[in-house]
Amino acid sequence: MIRLMILVRKREDVEEEKFRNFWKGRHADMVRQLCEALDAFQFSQALTLNIERNRTMHSRYGTEHPFDGSVEVYWDNAGHLETALGEPEIVGLFGRFMVEQREFIDHARTCMYFTEPPFELSTENILGRKGDL
Repeated sequence: MIRLMILVRKREDVEEEKFRNFWKGRHADMVRQLCEALDAFQFSQALTLNIERNRTMHSRYGTEHPFDGSVEVYWDNAGHLETALGEPEIVGLFGRFMVEQREFIDHARTCMYFTEPPFELSTENILGRKGDL
């Protein structure tokens, strides 16, 4: 199994509400379409909460500002993914997706990478208690 993580920052000149509407609408539809074309078995997309706790953590720990959104995509077989990414239909779909995103997403400040599968944790593993996180 292989997982793609995408941590997205919106363009600074885009209002947060416009970005959030794009993310929940057109972007979600495009991600779903790409995932289907690439035969992903699971994907998720989330927006960062605009809450004081996030600002406090950033200030307290001196971290970068949080990303505005995240996408996770999972495949059973990395080899299949490599083959699919070379297909003209997929290349064209990615091209249209990137053009559409440019209006809202700052690609230079966005982070994309593949990871190994996540491992499962429960509160029992972490805190010596029973039950899931």
